[in-house]
Amino acid sequence: MALPSPTLLRHLETSLPDATAAPPAGYQLLEANLGDGLPARFALDARLTLALVVPTGLARTWLATDPDAVVCSSDDEGGPGVADAGRVSARLVLIADERRVGASPLVRGAELLMPSDAGRPAEISVLPLGWRITAGAMVGPGSTGSWLRLAWRRIGVAAP
Repeated sequence: MALPSPTLLRHLETSLPDATAAPPAGYQLLEANLGDGLPARFALDARLTLALVVPTGLARTWLATDPDAVVCSSDDEGGPGVADAGRVSARLVLIADERRVGASPLVRGAELLMPSDAGRPAEISVLPLGWRITAGAMVGPGSTGSWLRLAWRRIGVAAP
């Protein structure tokens, strides 16, 4: 029988963070308005970038949906979804030196060690605090009300 991963155990043992709480010691806060639409890229440093994506393949659905309709949110991770899309999951993609090196689903309160594959050591820890993604963000710039808030830190960097 396989044992649960350390990330899963930390998720199960920790209460969900308040979306407006300060980041834990040693973490940097990333707060972003997603008004430019998705995918969205956030430079963490000279070599690392996080991208937020919501892969669905449903462009026509999003174009026909009220732009203010919530596609996914940290407040309703188990919600029914929008239009024909059903429940939609956002993902964080780690890019190092302009190459995709890992991806993880966006789960509020779960400490994500990225990249998460066994062939490469983890470089960052990400703690999703909250998000709201609207149908307007799925089709491009100009959306209102879409945002992302997370805390992150490099692995191996001691807290001050």
